[in-house]
Amino acid sequence: MAPKLMELDLDKVDRNTALQCWMVYHGIEKKKIAQDLNITPSMVSRFISGKSKSNTLRRAFLNKGVPEELLV
Repeated sequence: MAPKLMELDLDKVDRNTALQCWMVYHGIEKKKIAQDLNITPSMVSRFISGKSKSNTLRRAFLNKGVPEELLV
């Protein structure tokens, strides 16, 4: 019998934590996003934390499959 996969219930944590967990689970790295967009990793971190807004980063995250509700 195969082991059960851990189920992520991201409704129980804040948006920032949920987004970071989702990224780790799906192997998406801040550094790679920054390289792809030719920006600094700190700009990606600020977007993830909600300290800055960026339509470019939003599109990049959506293109990687990040659920839209994690980007609100």
